[in-house]
Amino acid sequence: MTVSFWFCLVIVNLLGHGDITPNQCPRKPAPLHKQDELNLARDLQKAIGSRSVEEVTRNDLQKIISGIVDRGAYVQAQRTRSTIRKMFRWAEQEQIIKENPALTLSPLKNRQSKTRVLSLEEILVLWANIDSEKRLPKVIGIILKIILLTGVRPGEAIKIYKKYAGASWVLLDSRETKNKNPHRVYLSSLAKGLFESIDDDSTLSSDPKYKIENYTLSSWIRRLNYLGLEKWSPHDLRRSCATMLAQQGTELHIIKKVLNHSDSDITSSVYVIYMYDEQIKSALDILSEKIKENLHA
Repeated sequence: MTVSFWFCLVIVNLLGHGDITPNQCPRKPAPLHKQDELNLARDLQKAIGSRSVEEVTRNDLQKIISGIVDRGAYVQAQRTRSTIRKMFRWAEQEQIIKENPALTLSPLKNRQSKTRVLSLEEILVLWANIDSEKRLPKVIGIILKIILLTGVRPGEAIKIYKKYAGASWVLLDSRETKNKNPHRVYLSSLAKGLFESIDDDSTLSSDPKYKIENYTLSSWIRRLNYLGLEKWSPHDLRRSCATMLAQQGTELHIIKKVLNHSDSDITSSVYVIYMYDEQIKSALDILSEKIKENLHA
């Protein structure tokens, strides 16, 4: 039994989609929980999908996890390790394998907090390279710039791209934010202008089947050699936005609102989402104008 075929069994049995035998495994498996689907399909199947399950070794699995860590996706590596252990534990219980190669997988070492912040000069280089790089789909460039101009998380920037309807404010509800708090995101004139060329994009935006996920952004950045800069990630653009806001004198509580950091005060974090709109608008407009002025300098 190959790993890909076994993957099909896991989808149906382990993740609560009913009982099934190997001979009944559907050609198109039922939907996984989203994160498990990403973990398995992108890394496990790609590396060892054609291998027999019985032949998979601890070293094979350790290489997969180490590869994820090496590309800077520490949280993804943790989730993948957890999913792999769950899968092989189930396979052992169902007597699909005799020995569990995931049983002794090494735990991940504690990671150091990331501190990468792009300087203004790097931001200008990045902006220019996004515009000039013909291999980069326009939608990816737009989403990266949205992160920089709004300070939202990469996954939230993807949702803004999909929801944008021309307004200056985009509301992300509690299902669309990482911390489950609703978030009103302000788009400056520079940010709104990013969408003007979207109809001309025949790469991704015209293909409704194409799934844009966080890893899609990171994958394109790596593929294009970080667009001429030293190694960086989409989340570094969020950190760079916050740093620029601080440098221009924005008060800390406004920066926290821009970033939608969790607030222990339920009233201010959930019910009063319109609070500080003027201050947020002013801060992000100043940031956008600074970038625009330097782009045209």
